[in-house]
Amino acid sequence: MISIEKNTNAKECFEFNRPFRSIDLRFGKSNEILPQTGWDKRSIVWLDYDGRLDTNVLADVDTFCTRAVSGSLLAVSVNAETDKEPPAEIRDKIAQESGEPFDLDAYRLTILRMSVGDKVPAGRKGAQLRGKNAIIGIHRKILLNQVAETITTRNALLPAGKKMSCGRYSTLSTKTARRCSLSVGFSSARRKCPCLRPAHLTASNS
Repeated sequence: MISIEKNTNAKECFEFNRPFRSIDLRFGKSNEILPQTGWDKRSIVWLDYDGRLDTNVLADVDTFCTRAVSGSLLAVSVNAETDKEPPAEIRDKIAQESGEPFDLDAYRLTILRMSVGDKVPAGRKGAQLRGKNAIIGIHRKILLNQVAETITTRNALLPAGKKMSCGRYSTLSTKTARRCSLSVGFSSARRKCPCLRPAHLTASNS
């Protein structure tokens, strides 16, 4: 088992609290460590982030979907808190720069685009980001689009018998933690997972 910890200043604490000596603690950013990890065996990977969905999270999802072998499972959990209205001085600055009254919906959409870039589905409106369920829904769509996009790219280089398919196990959210969690599994044409229900994922703007 490998555990990645980004806080390099607390190595002694993590070492002390390691429940089993067999756990391989690796310190650094997941974007740096995941590409260096061996992917020749089936893996269960849980990417659990304290922060919000951003391009770094999507890069980690891309790494898994590019390298994981058939029979592997990916779980992702991110902060899905709805952006609150900023302080008055920030609202005034935004209104002054735009020449329009401050719009909380537009502000939330801007924050999302700053986090994930062009991964926001086309045509998405700020009003569609109101409430926890709406935020979780768009997070789920962006994550699934990334999975589908990477799998499509990977399969383009593979022969018919080795192309990968992906099925979604679950998408969860909690009222207390306000987090979005997604689990997906992978299998090839030669090794079908009996508990995996194929989702036939394709990148979508809907």
